[in-house]
Amino acid sequence: MTGSVKGTVILAQSDHYQEMMLYTANLSMNLAVRKVRRDLPLLHEIKAIKDSTRGRVVVCADLARIAQERMLWPQFVRALKGIVGDVDLIATQSALLHVSSPVRAWAMKHGAYDLIGRVSHLRIESSMRPLLDAMRHFFGIEPTAARVNEYLGGLHGTLDVSVDRAACFQKTWRRLEGTGQSPAAIAEDMRSAAGIVSEDRRYRLTVYPNCFLGNEAVEWLSNHLFVSEEQAEDVGNLLMKMGYFYHVVKEQPFRNAKFFYRFSEATALLHALDLDLIMRESSELRGFDVQDRTWRGMRFPNCFVGNEAVKWMSGFYGLGTQGAIALGQSLHDIHHFRHVVEERDFVDHEFFYRLTMDN
Repeated sequence: MTGSVKGTVILAQSDHYQEMMLYTANLSMNLAVRKVRRDLPLLHEIKAIKDSTRGRVVVCADLARIAQERMLWPQFVRALKGIVGDVDLIATQSALLHVSSPVRAWAMKHGAYDLIGRVSHLRIESSMRPLLDAMRHFFGIEPTAARVNEYLGGLHGTLDVSVDRAACFQKTWRRLEGTGQSPAAIAEDMRSAAGIVSEDRRYRLTVYPNCFLGNEAVEWLSNHLFVSEEQAEDVGNLLMKMGYFYHVVKEQPFRNAKFFYRFSEATALLHALDLDLIMRESSELRGFDVQDRTWRGMRFPNCFVGNEAVKWMSGFYGLGTQGAIALGQSLHDIHHFRHVVEERDFVDHEFFYRLTMDN
């Protein structure tokens, strides 16, 4: 691919590895690339770059970078179009290996051409496909994964691949792809009648409903995929990272041990819910009871409690506990709220969370 620059991509990313991967990939497509510094005002910098640029411009912004300025994707899109006019948009979520359909649909509803999860130098062809498809749409070019790979090999810039925090999961995923295996298909087989046994289980004085054992899952994966138990454990950790199941209190990785895990809920009712309506109702109806709270003498302003939010969503939307946890995780994935010290996903427990718009 040779010739003049086809257009400009403005990158507003929170993760250095993701930023460098997107930067190099877009360069390989003969696109000019401008990066917004993470310590500068987001909207102001995008406007300054747009005003100094001719031709078509695509803004590729990460949900976490937007949340740093107390905005969610819809507020960002409205504000951006208000100051720069019509602009093409791609949303990214560098923390997600797998983007769920409700989360992707929500971003596209609010102006994103697509929502792209984490890309990888280990899985260039498959992880970069959404980006290449988007640029084909915007600029009428025919990008190839081979060209991206050539640039990542050092033709332009430097890429410190050691900062990829998801490398271990991407390696496992690449091995599966090499044998024609799909994580989604494996997860579906696990949930089938011939898969893993899920049932109510007791630990000490607590009963954990509808869960399976890690060591039994490792044995099943090993037999199903014809791999060693160590490799099966790696596959299990990939599936858990992708959100297909979780540790019942979200405190353990996937292990070949008698830890309890539960499949994530994915009902038609859950997919039919309007995330915007839920965000509004959780505030207006005080479903998420936001107030100042204390823990061990420390004060946390404007936050709510995870298990109280689960109870409200479960009853108000008729989802049940597991459906409410899945809904809460979707809201967490779009940065509607975060754990007060950024250490937890959404958990049905007495942990504190703070709404991005109140941060």
